[in-house]
Amino acid sequence: MSIQALADSVDSFARCTVGLSEPQLDRPWIWRDYDSDGVRFAFFRTLEELRDLAVTVREQAFLRGARPSAASLILDSYHAAWRGMHSMLLGLEEDDFEQVPAPGEWPLRRVIAHIVDADVGFYTVISETLRIVRAGGPPPHGNLEPAWERVTRSMADDYETLMSGPSEPVLAFDRKLHARILDEFSGITAEELETPSYYWEASPYPLRFRLGRFESHGRQHTVQLYKTRVAIGRPPSESQLLLGLIYAALAEVENAARLQARTIEDLLGPAAAGIHERADEVAATAN
Repeated sequence: MSIQALADSVDSFARCTVGLSEPQLDRPWIWRDYDSDGVRFAFFRTLEELRDLAVTVREQAFLRGARPSAASLILDSYHAAWRGMHSMLLGLEEDDFEQVPAPGEWPLRRVIAHIVDADVGFYTVISETLRIVRAGGPPPHGNLEPAWERVTRSMADDYETLMSGPSEPVLAFDRKLHARILDEFSGITAEELETPSYYWEASPYPLRFRLGRFESHGRQHTVQLYKTRVAIGRPPSESQLLLGLIYAALAEVENAARLQARTIEDLLGPAAAGIHERADEVAATAN
């Protein structure tokens, strides 16, 4: 059982519950002695189990002597922000992504494209700096356009058309880029984090700052996504907000699992099966 299977189980739970109304959340659902909160308590049981799983996986890693690097900790925060951005899009239809909230303001699709495009830029600066410095050269200080083109060509046939098109292909590109960032940058050393790097600013900034921009920029525009949803009359519902908490807990498990070198099938399998089963229970109860 892989960590992806656990994520798939959370996605399954989300598909069954993302459209639930408050009256549906009020319908009876019982877990042991807890019988007063209705279906919404199924969300909290899922949240509690994922939080506990994250603690258990991380504890096992610590007992083995595994310790996260500074780069890994920065990427943990980025991954949590990335999950938060995607959960802010739960429950939306394709037409919602095109609605302009006010004259001169961006629709949701444009906000998402901006987040992804900025991540491509951050990725290009970091990867190109590391490539050249690790080969013994000085940090690149000049035109990064060729490097940016190499990155985009390696991930999309026509990046410009992709970014101006429908939201789902952009989000699919984002998922691929996100995995690449986690995979390639988790091995950055403490010394490399202090390497100066050049982008559009007048002065250099260390790679530690660049790595942190993935999270902070994503958080900034996740707030914009929320405000845009409200402005177009599609604010997140209670069930969608609860799912956001569940995805935040999933991010904790995923972060802990990256620290765990040995297999953790004995922990992930029962958790994934339990969430799948709960999703079926909730679907039968609420519908």
